Amino acid sequence: MGAGMTTNRETPAVYRPQAIAFATILMVLGYHAGCGAELPIAARPLPSPPWSDLVNDANTHISVRAYASAISLLERSLDIRPDEPDVLRKLGELLSAVGDHDGARRHLSASLALTDDVEVRNYLGFVEESAGNHAAAAAQFERVLAEDHQNVYALVHLGLAYRQAGRIGDAIAALETAHALDRMRTSPDAEDLDFYLGLAYESAGRLPDAVEAYTRLIAVAPADRRPYMRLGLIHERLDDLPGAKAQYQQAYALDADDDEARADIERVAALIEDASLEVVDAVPAAQILVDDVADIILAAPGSDEYPDHDALVLLSRSEHEITPTGRTRFSTRQVVKLLHRRAFAAYGEVAIPYNSSSQNIGVNIARAVLPDGTVVPVGADSIHDVTPPEALTFNLYSDSLWKVISFPALAEGVVLEYQVTVEDKVGRGNTDNLWFWGAMTFQGPHTTLASQYALRTPNGVPFLWKAYQCELQPTITPEPDENGMVQGPDVTYTWAYGETPAHTPEPNGPPADDVLPRFAFSSVEDWDTLHDWYRSLLIDRTTLDGAVSEQVAETVEGAVDHDARLRALASFVATETRYVAIQLGQGQFQPHAAGEVLRHRYGDCKDKCALLMTMFQAVGVRAYPALINPVYGGSDIDVDLPSLGQFSHMILAVPDPSAPGGYAWVDPTDDTMPYGRLPASDQGRTAMLITDDAPVWVRTPVDGADANRYDWTLTLGTDADGAVYGSENLTATGTHATDVRRAYQAVPQAVLPEYLRSLMSSEYPGVAVDSAEIAGLVDPSEQFSVTADFSVRGYGAKTDDAWTIPIPSAGLGAYAAMVAEPEREGPIVLGVPNTLTRAVSVEVPDNFEAVDLPDPLLLQTEFASLSRDAEAEGSRVLYELQLVVRQHTVPAERYGAVRAVFEALAREEDASILLRRKPAQPRAVASPNLPVGQLLESWRAAWASGNREALLAHYADGAVVHRVARNTATDPMVGLDELAAHVEHLTRLYERVEVDVENVAITPTGESSATVTFDQTFRGYAKTGDAGPRYSDRGAKTVRIVGGRIVEESWTTDGAGGAAGPYYLQIASFRRRAAAASLKDTLGPGARLEKARLPSGQWYRVVVGSFRSAALAADAARAVQARSGADPIVRRASGRVD
Repeated sequence: MGAGMTTNRETPAVYRPQAIAFATILMVLGYHAGCGAELPIAARPLPSPPWSDLVNDANTHISVRAYASAISLLERSLDIRPDEPDVLRKLGELLSAVGDHDGARRHLSASLALTDDVEVRNYLGFVEESAGNHAAAAAQFERVLAEDHQNVYALVHLGLAYRQAGRIGDAIAALETAHALDRMRTSPDAEDLDFYLGLAYESAGRLPDAVEAYTRLIAVAPADRRPYMRLGLIHERLDDLPGAKAQYQQAYALDADDDEARADIERVAALIEDASLEVVDAVPAAQILVDDVADIILAAPGSDEYPDHDALVLLSRSEHEITPTGRTRFSTRQVVKLLHRRAFAAYGEVAIPYNSSSQNIGVNIARAVLPDGTVVPVGADSIHDVTPPEALTFNLYSDSLWKVISFPALAEGVVLEYQVTVEDKVGRGNTDNLWFWGAMTFQGPHTTLASQYALRTPNGVPFLWKAYQCELQPTITPEPDENGMVQGPDVTYTWAYGETPAHTPEPNGPPADDVLPRFAFSSVEDWDTLHDWYRSLLIDRTTLDGAVSEQVAETVEGAVDHDARLRALASFVATETRYVAIQLGQGQFQPHAAGEVLRHRYGDCKDKCALLMTMFQAVGVRAYPALINPVYGGSDIDVDLPSLGQFSHMILAVPDPSAPGGYAWVDPTDDTMPYGRLPASDQGRTAMLITDDAPVWVRTPVDGADANRYDWTLTLGTDADGAVYGSENLTATGTHATDVRRAYQAVPQAVLPEYLRSLMSSEYPGVAVDSAEIAGLVDPSEQFSVTADFSVRGYGAKTDDAWTIPIPSAGLGAYAAMVAEPEREGPIVLGVPNTLTRAVSVEVPDNFEAVDLPDPLLLQTEFASLSRDAEAEGSRVLYELQLVVRQHTVPAERYGAVRAVFEALAREEDASILLRRKPAQPRAVASPNLPVGQLLESWRAAWASGNREALLAHYADGAVVHRVARNTATDPMVGLDELAAHVEHLTRLYERVEVDVENVAITPTGESSATVTFDQTFRGYAKTGDAGPRYSDRGAKTVRIVGGRIVEESWTTDGAGGAAGPYYLQIASFRRRAAAASLKDTLGPGARLEKARLPSGQWYRVVVGSFRSAALAADAARAVQARSGADPIVRRASGRVD
């Protein structure tokens, strides 16, 4: 866009730094109002209002958005005091708001001349940006960053200014720096960062990165129309009109009055319609077999012959032609009879995948044949290209499309027929030798009456074929002579397979390729030839140029050793180079050059491997490309059938004698796995390494059960009234970490507690998540964990005498679905070897005890083991469960044992702990003969040790405690039960507690009574070895002691740790207001009333005085006692007293 030009898709920037608290200007500038006698002014001109009145009036006008009058008032105030920086700033802001950029610039500059403030300079940069002066805006933001290089607002808007000035590379650098500083978008200054990043990436041609930025914005701001509009434009640039239309429709769905989005929808829909009017049969069919479909339809059976069937596949036919130039033309023809409405969803629309860059496609036949023989053709407007759904959300920049056919006239008894032909634009692989390959599966979800595969090749072209899970022989046309020779230019091979029943996969069954009848063929001569050809494609693709070398140096800077350098490089390619599936011409086999991949910052698996190989070269490491078929536990490479079609992925193998098997492995497409670890789909696969000589066959390593772990721990504390306080932690490693890491990377940190609350609410109805934190979210070399501290009232089922506390299930009931059937025919797949642990610790209230704990459980098999134990240990109940899966697939004959293990695991979803109330016991009492100083130290030590009983022994029955928590909204008085609950809560929260007592003042009030005032510091440590506390506070505490026991206690906070004071005296507390008011009146004007609500009802306190220190307050307390006989308590003021 040009300077100062914007569209609705590209919204102008909005200034967002924290606004000045303008109402405080008078206080900041030290204004003090005076008073004096009134002066006669009737005979004289009215004087100008005082400066303070002008500012106050301006503030009032600003509050009602009367900006013009506010501007006038502030300008008049500057006539009186021209050098007030805050007024100059506010006037600049107001002038900017009304579009007076020159005035705004002048006043903000004047403010900066008096006080150089980064917020004011940011605002000046914003004004220049709004005025279209992008170079001047950039200069201001650069000055801010020179002083504060982590100023997110300046970075974001510097990137915006650079982009508007055409400095795209600098713009991306600034915006990516802001992104690195605030990945979770916690700062409001980063609110539009992803949008600006997307714009900059678009300008640089980095469309995949732009898509990723807009997708991040949608995740946190789903009601923002802008990213959808930009995504629509990107789809149009990629000639993906259906995808563009879908994005514009998303924007329009947000606002039915969005004229721009509606116009774009209509425009793109017209383009799609124009394209649909083109001839769809642009690619002729590969007509090899006799067209007998009419006879097949006429003789088709119906529901009488096939009751309870939804559909019959009358014919599944593939015709595959290899031309002398090596190009492949492939036609697929399907004829399906609908027997029940249930089949409409399966066949009403069919999608044929193809690659728009390397293949041409044509629809040769598409029609519905009614039961009476009427033919209803599919109209051109019902045949269209569609971007695959996963490409819209994950991998948009892809050449993969679907040709979708929408059938009309769906009804029971209708026959649907289609034929679609796909041909390669160029030959496959080594075209000199006419390489081709293919495969067909003969069974599907509905009964198939006949399957055929016809392959026509030039005469004399050898190939291999192989059948799996079936016996098969081809028919060869023309027939070979007695010497096995075929005359003529072409040879046709036809494989036919008869009727197959519908295949219904069993839950957790093996991949279809391992159980269904199929065959495959390939003309590749041998693996050595394929290896040498592929190696030739890598020539000059891994050349180390200056840009790559510079990036390597930057990436490994700070790496402490060789392994750290390799980890840093692997992480860079995995996280900073976006994975996209692009196949441009030979690009379906050949990677792009490393420098090109680095420049565009995207590529497919081959491209990312080429870049990482090149970067490894720069640090003296040789890595080998490894071709694999990534399907964990499924069919592996068949070494008897050389074919490039058996591979679908590339990873890297780095020779390393210290690694298992002699290689360290890395998959640059997976940003959740660290260097040296592979995702599950890459494990246990046969890999062909591309070396300087011959192919090297290596089996990739398989993680053991201990490498893939879910460790779930829960600490529960309980109160006698049914409240539960807990800390829940999930730690994941290996492939399990991949799953949860990806899930939580999509959750903004700011909403993490709410996200966890929604997840936990099914286990803990009414749960409140107090805090949450994640570790190892970005760096895959770190262990992933998520922790939530929470509380919930009324948990479980509680009566007067018993309390059933459920053990949260953690989703264990889902395992029952794996073994729901009493028997099965095929093997059961348990997944990757892994370990699941669940450890629960429940703190039992003192007046309860655990009963009827479940008996220990141990089930041991060769494929898995399950153990569970529960025991009471002191005041806690410990519950531990462990599942270890050692074997991926278990044969059907061992299904009974599998079922026993997983049904037992699923039953643990109902696990619970039963508590029963103990008989009442007399409360322990501290020695009444301790001196006050020793009593205070004994009290402190009991609290610091967490010994609740020892602490409560220091209090008299009926003791009253004021203010037990810093965040209490009021200043309540509570009894011993509430104090006990509070101490119990602290014990659960902190493993270690420190309590310091200082500045002790003891005031004797009788022969066996005293008032003690002191400063108390509390520190709670989440872990015993933590260097710093999770929580701390400091305040003044006053206790009244009678007969060696505390009868009343009060505490007030110092807030943020400031100096103590002021103090006041609490004279007495009354249940009746009249009694309290009488004493207040007796004490005189200095006395005040304070009210507080106890569980036992309303109380009223009489308080007097205000003292700078506890010592002065203690002196006053002694004087009051001597005068009135009352025993006042010294307390620190914590708020307004009524």
